[in-house]
Amino acid sequence: MVTPVESQHSDSMASFAPTRHFIRVSLACVQCRSRHLKCDAKAPRCSRCQTDGKQCTYLKSRRGGRRRPTSSPSPVPADLPLSGLPPDCVSLPVPDENVFNDAYCGVPRSIPMVTPTRATTIASSNGSSPTHSEVQSDDLLNMYYRYFHISHPCVLPRWSFQIRLAQDPVTLRPLLLTMQYIGALFTPSVNSGPLEAEVQKAFADFRAGSGEPTGYHVQAFLLYSIAVYWCNEIERGLKILDETIRMALDMEMHLESFAQRHGENNRLLEESWRRTWWQLYVVDGHVAGSTHTFPFRTSHIQPTATLPCEEDLYEKGDIPKPRTLYEYDMREFADEEDQDFSSFAHLVGLTRGLDLALSGRRPNNPDPPSVVCSRVDTCMRAWCSLIPPRKRCLAREDGTIDEQLFKANMLVHTYIVDLHRELSSLAYSPIESVSRCAPPAPSDANNPNRATKDMQIHTSKVLLAVDKFNDLLTLPTTIISHTPFVICMIANTTIAHLSACKHLFRGKTLQIERERIRLNMGALKTLSMYWPLGKRTYREMATIARDILSLSDGDISPISNAAMMPNTTSHGVVMPHGPPASYPDVLSFDFNGIFDVGDLFDKSISYDYTALSLPSSLTQDVS
Repeated sequence: MVTPVESQHSDSMASFAPTRHFIRVSLACVQCRSRHLKCDAKAPRCSRCQTDGKQCTYLKSRRGGRRRPTSSPSPVPADLPLSGLPPDCVSLPVPDENVFNDAYCGVPRSIPMVTPTRATTIASSNGSSPTHSEVQSDDLLNMYYRYFHISHPCVLPRWSFQIRLAQDPVTLRPLLLTMQYIGALFTPSVNSGPLEAEVQKAFADFRAGSGEPTGYHVQAFLLYSIAVYWCNEIERGLKILDETIRMALDMEMHLESFAQRHGENNRLLEESWRRTWWQLYVVDGHVAGSTHTFPFRTSHIQPTATLPCEEDLYEKGDIPKPRTLYEYDMREFADEEDQDFSSFAHLVGLTRGLDLALSGRRPNNPDPPSVVCSRVDTCMRAWCSLIPPRKRCLAREDGTIDEQLFKANMLVHTYIVDLHRELSSLAYSPIESVSRCAPPAPSDANNPNRATKDMQIHTSKVLLAVDKFNDLLTLPTTIISHTPFVICMIANTTIAHLSACKHLFRGKTLQIERERIRLNMGALKTLSMYWPLGKRTYREMATIARDILSLSDGDISPISNAAMMPNTTSHGVVMPHGPPASYPDVLSFDFNGIFDVGDLFDKSISYDYTALSLPSSLTQDVS
């Protein structure tokens, strides 16, 4: 039985399908190759596609015939060394003969991914063997899908992109060049400079031309803005992001009608357009958090675009009826069977809630920190409490990690640290201003008599959020496959962690927490190998850490006034005196519900969103 997506492609893909006149084909059809299945390459339909009732499509081989069996594998071009893979992936196999070990990068094994190799033939106009530049370009596209697409999944899946690229290479050229440039950033053996020059020329030609922008142009500009920003050209990256937002709004990409008008009756393409708008919105939120500029650029927009589907369905092209924003906003009143939203949709929902709650951090006449903190707490409590049971586990059945929910939880813990630290006993140090990621210190940060209501509760929340953030970094993922915006998230939480090491932790606990600092610094160092702004952030953090942690024990004292003498808990944490019911032991504080995701390593990394955010002495068992 032919699926709707495949039937919609049947006419457009006809030029790729072999006839009985024996047009030469590659070793496997597109459908089998994308699912990593053996293919007998029968024409006009292979046995597997015939059995499954699927459309069978072949790409023409530039060599003019099938490859004859050889006793040794096809040689790898001498000037394209295998060492071109990222150094932190030494355990990963080189993509070869359609083998792609996705378990290491957080991609479900069920997601199809076309992976042409150095020996794979590629369509060409002259029928000759593929050139080195063509093979290298295809490898760069592989690197894009392997390490960047996972956390920014708006471009068409690889197999669909490949088909459309063959149909309309001119329109897709700026996007293709951008994807290859990003792929080069993950390939140290390739100089990304010439590739970026091609991207800039393609963008300049587009701006100078009279052609109408398409969704593919929005995708290209969006992806490029992220790359430019994290290549330490912050202002230029922000200008390109502004241009992208204007382009998307001029095209009315935020409206539901855009996907319908430009989707060519193709559900997969419609889904790609929806994802592009929401990816743009999420990136806008990341930028606001990284630069501490609120509200978002897109805060005033009233979108009607429907929400993205699950990642595995998108990658397979099996697109269900999209859910609406209204349905998501009313999910607390819906029946259980109507509360099924994708992980991407939940990330969008969290971002919208934060957008609303953080608008009080506007530069002119901002709301008091306690008010903003309370609003964000409410936003995150609501979001966490409505996460369905099947989404409370970050690990999928195949052992990979849900990237969208991973990102959402990183955001939750980062904002807890950022907001609650202002009201906590964790002192700010002047050296923190070295970091671009560090939020500005409160005006009374260095006041020795500073004391806020429920200061200890805020301190407890910060410390547990730091703890849970560290746990997320130990999950079995490839760190470089996360969005580069995690760099600022790591830096922000690490700075608060350093303050705790200086003012609160003692003895063995301090030693353990220093190991957690090393974990964060190791993550930053790995990311710095690919993102120049990450390298700058790593150096900034090293400067801050050396300044704070080089103090002697005699120099380390808790921030307190004369009425708040230090008290060391059994865990080696220095805490101010206070009523036991109000100031529980930090490390046993039951921080659940709102922010917390429970024990990451209990029951297959299952998160516990169920309990209330109350001191442990007051919390009841609600499980």
